[in-house]
Amino acid sequence: MPAPDWIAHRFRRSAATYAAAATVQRVMAEQVVELISQLAATAHFGRIFEIGCGADGGLTRFLAERFSWDELVLNDLVPGGAKWVETLPDCRFLEGNVEELALPEALDLTAANAVFQWLRDPERLLRRIAERTVPGGLLIFSVFGPRNFAEPAALTGAGLHYPEPAVWEERLRRHFEQEARHEEILQLRFDSPEEVLRHIRATGVSAPGAGGRWTRGRLRDFCHAYRERFGTADGGVTLTYHPLILAGRRTADLR
Repeated sequence: MPAPDWIAHRFRRSAATYAAAATVQRVMAEQVVELISQLAATAHFGRIFEIGCGADGGLTRFLAERFSWDELVLNDLVPGGAKWVETLPDCRFLEGNVEELALPEALDLTAANAVFQWLRDPERLLRRIAERTVPGGLLIFSVFGPRNFAEPAALTGAGLHYPEPAVWEERLRRHFEQEARHEEILQLRFDSPEEVLRHIRATGVSAPGAGGRWTRGRLRDFCHAYRERFGTADGGVTLTYHPLILAGRRTADLR
């Protein structure tokens, strides 16, 4: 996984473009909140912890529309998330790398949207969250599966490593009772490969193949190959997303 400083830099740079470009992430946030509504016995929680709230507050907005709380703790690598503290009741912001921070105690709900794929040691964080979750408390998070960005990855051999859904399920079950799983494959259509690259950068992810220099010739070859392999009948191209949402409940017998 990239270093936290690199991740923070990318998302800080894309702060102005993320909300408009992250259409799939917005759908995922809505699905996370809907799943919380289905699994929770109440619309009021004692303490909610959101990991990776982001400057746009995509998931935070939906949480605030559907639920109330005694305390909402928002976390993000980038300080921009602190603005939500001023707009929401009983809210505080916890800045920094969640893998290194002291986590809040007595958690009734922990939620994260399109964040856990950036973790360096997800197993350790899941264990730490479980240790701080009250019996019956929920953990609900979304990540991306191995078919995410399949087209550019096939052409460049570069990109993030996305574990199989079964790997995430195994990690979750070591510390929580699995309650739900939702997975789908989504294909977005773009007018050109160049537009695909702009979209990826606008969502805070480095352009695929960033390990090598994007010369004019390399970009030309990439775009030609992209159209050849992933063109649509109407002259556009596709970009695949592979969202996965998992929900777990903390049992009294923590393993």
